[in-house]
Amino acid sequence: MVDAGSGTGAPVSYPEEVSGVEKKRFSIKLSPVSLPENKAPYRSNWRILAILLCSVWILAIGFVIAGFDLFGLFCLLVGAISGIILAWLRRRVLIGMIVPITVVCLFGGFGIFSWFSARPVFLTMGLPGRNFSNLDPETRCYRETGGCVITGTERIVHLPYNSALQLMCTLWGPPPQTYHGPYPTAAEVVRLTRNSPAVPLKTFLDGKLSIEGRSLAFGRKKVENLLDDLGNRLAKDPEEYLMTEVKAVLVQQQCLAIRVTTQKGQDPGQEESDGIYLFNADGLRPIARFILRGDAPRYPRLL
Repeated sequence: MVDAGSGTGAPVSYPEEVSGVEKKRFSIKLSPVSLPENKAPYRSNWRILAILLCSVWILAIGFVIAGFDLFGLFCLLVGAISGIILAWLRRRVLIGMIVPITVVCLFGGFGIFSWFSARPVFLTMGLPGRNFSNLDPETRCYRETGGCVITGTERIVHLPYNSALQLMCTLWGPPPQTYHGPYPTAAEVVRLTRNSPAVPLKTFLDGKLSIEGRSLAFGRKKVENLLDDLGNRLAKDPEEYLMTEVKAVLVQQQCLAIRVTTQKGQDPGQEESDGIYLFNADGLRPIARFILRGDAPRYPRLL
């Protein structure tokens, strides 16, 4: 038996006159005591992680806003490497993954929210073609480019963002606020407008259009932007040497197609601008632009 009072664990000797029952009254059985774990290392891990994340994001966002994308990428790489080193030293895998996880969640969340917007866009880089900004016929999303200067940091944003937006389109279909109606090609619009009557130019320049019993009001500013986008800038100031023709068709009462052709003089070899704009007939929201001939800007104003 062990003496409860001594704490030394030495056996206790009882007088001979003490019976066995009385011995049981004086003896106790000690159970191992579990001491509370020291949680200081865990708290230290999370403090270091919080400081690391704040420093990485503040520096990265600051450099990106200032135009130093490479420095922003460098900060994110330093944060990721530091997290891996910290995870190895503290034997905590989650700490090493926390920086890339926050990057994916942040920009992936932006892609999901874009699906709910009126103009969801897929992000890319490079010099765009003149039909680049059109609504995509399959996903019913637009596209947007950051320009032709590529630094390598774009994938940090574009990959999780575009992946999340594509996932939403795959699971739930086209975004709810974009146009879902018929989407004619440029060749189909040319065929449809070949024999259609011309729209009075003066009425069109005033921002008005009447077609199939419907009166549509664009406004002068929107018509001016349309002509600029199609490369028909001279059509805004009619002259005798200019020949401008405007034709419009309604496709299944949902898609409005407008074709504007401007030619200097009557000779076939003279400079000519020819382009098509598609609009949602309800609300006159622009859908697509097709440049058939002429010099049109790469970045449209209306799209």
